This record gives sequence, structure tokens and C-alpha cells, in this order.
Amino acid sequence: MEDLHLSDEWVPVKNVCEGLGLSPDWQKAKLKKSTDFVKKILVKKGRDGKNYKMVCIHKEDVPRYIDFTKTYPRGPYKKKKDL
Repeated sequence: MEDLHLSDEWVPVKNVCEGLGLSPDWQKAKLKKSTDFVKKILVKKGRDGKNYKMVCIHKEDVPRYIDFTKTYPRGPYKKKKDL
């Protein structure tokens, strides 16, 4: 595991999925099967201040990952409606 301070370049997949209104668990499963992205499991601080192991992708891969989510099924949750 990397130190929290060294992991600023890595973005938790859960945060990206929640922002897009996608099922994080479904997308993580699809991402684990993909060889298109460099993935790491890092200890990151959650919204509640506790440390959690999170599947992360490099921040430069986020735009490609968003495109990747459009290619694969969204899972049991549908995309959030625009507010």
C-alpha cells in the first residue's frame, strides 16, 4: 500500500462512478477484467475521514475511463437524470 500523501495522482473509481450515476461495484468488476488501464488498490481517506482500500486509476486515465463506461453496460443502476 502506498502512503496517502503519495497517492494524489490516483482517483478512486467509486468517486468517478458516483459522479456519473453508475454502480461502482459493477464498474469495478468490468475494470478489473480490462487491461486498458493501470489500476492500483490504495488506502484513501473516505468522506467520513476513515481510511479505506479503494480501486484507483491514474488521474490521466479518467477521461478514457469515462468513455469506457459508455462502452460497457452500466449495471443495475441507471445514469442519474440531469437536475
